[in-house]
Amino acid sequence: SDETLDPMAERLVSVFHGARSLADALTTTDEDSVALCRARNERLASLRATFNLTPEEFNQLWSQVSSDWREWGKIMNIEADCKTTPGRLAELARRPEREPEPEAVEGAQGGDIGDGEAALSTGPASENANLLPTAFVRNESNGGSCMRVLVVEDDPITRKLIGFHLAKDGHQVFSASNGKEGLKLAFDHSPHLVVSDWMMPELDGIELVRSLRRSEEGRHLQIILLTGREEEQRVIEAFDAGADEYLTKPINPKILMARVRSAQRVFGLREQVKSDADQLSRKVAEMAVLNRKLQMAALTDPLTELPNRRHALERLSQEVAQSMRDGTPLSVISIDIDKFKSVNDAHGHDTGDAVLRDVARSLRGCVRATELVCRVGGEEFLVICSRATAAKAALIAERMRLASEANTTHHGEFRRAVTLSLGVAEFDRARPSIDGMLKLADERTYLAKQGGRNRVVAQDAGDSALRATG
Repeated sequence: SDETLDPMAERLVSVFHGARSLADALTTTDEDSVALCRARNERLASLRATFNLTPEEFNQLWSQVSSDWREWGKIMNIEADCKTTPGRLAELARRPEREPEPEAVEGAQGGDIGDGEAALSTGPASENANLLPTAFVRNESNGGSCMRVLVVEDDPITRKLIGFHLAKDGHQVFSASNGKEGLKLAFDHSPHLVVSDWMMPELDGIELVRSLRRSEEGRHLQIILLTGREEEQRVIEAFDAGADEYLTKPINPKILMARVRSAQRVFGLREQVKSDADQLSRKVAEMAVLNRKLQMAALTDPLTELPNRRHALERLSQEVAQSMRDGTPLSVISIDIDKFKSVNDAHGHDTGDAVLRDVARSLRGCVRATELVCRVGGEEFLVICSRATAAKAALIAERMRLASEANTTHHGEFRRAVTLSLGVAEFDRARPSIDGMLKLADERTYLAKQGGRNRVVAQDAGDSALRATG
């Protein structure tokens, strides 16, 4: 075109061309073709002439760019080792000609397209990767636990810079380029900390914070909000939305990591509180189990594993109250093992214990869920028959007598069955007394023994309707 370029635009184009030439020269290696090295060396000479740089000024520029290149390579997590110097590039350009190589067409055609892009593409993580690389040595000096951190930032350079420092400190880093993607990753990965920009496409930082705080998963998150503006009203808006910290751009990595460590301490305290609460819950549960075991031990006969006398009296109190309320019948069966003392005397207490256990199993096998068998003394048992009249309880007692008579205990030289004497009594609501009912059942057990043992007595001896079986 015949039109004259704007001087500022022309100089800006020159700067871009110069920067590209310098970048190409920095990445030159001994393996590059002679033609490529000559082309790059010529462009460096053109760069020095365009900007009228002395050799000292150019060397100073080269050193500064090389240093910055390495630093940004670390931040971007890409290969950025530049060992070439202007003198070395000139030496490579003066090498004898070799056979033309495919790469040499770059200089001959006057184009460098692809060099810079190739260098960037060799990095371990692409711009679209959600999980940033975390292969760094853990810095134990921070004194905290590793956190899952979500970085939500639409600027890729800032996103990588933040991710680099977080990963270097030992955290697992996830990244998103907009608020909508960040919200999804937050629900998918349950991070401990979210570092989010304010101004973003799809969903801005404020709306992201509000959405997280409305969810169950986001209520306990630590959130750091980033912005390029620091007006008082924006600070208030950020905290009102639910942000925990507020940082302005450009980001100072030291201040950022100080904020992260603050969030890390909060995270650590929450983890400790949770751990303490879990431990307390376990102890409470263990105490409840232990308490239950102690209660069972206090209410259970250890030999036969039947409810003991204390349990029997507590259950009777409940059944009597129920009977008084709704008028339902209630009966008990008192049981003695016949001639049990002779078993102990002739065969020893071990055999006596075996007989007690066998009788307990036999009695337990004769009752239903509404009836309770208890051991209330040495060879004495009590059966509580809720909602049962004396006549019905007498049938249960007879079933128990027959079962014991048919059951043979084997222990050492002892090989025989034992018999039972059983007395039945029904609760009298006109004269309500637990002791009276138990005493009556014991008296009828005594009558069964007097009558020849191995029998059931359900009525008084003076009653014309005396019931005795066996």
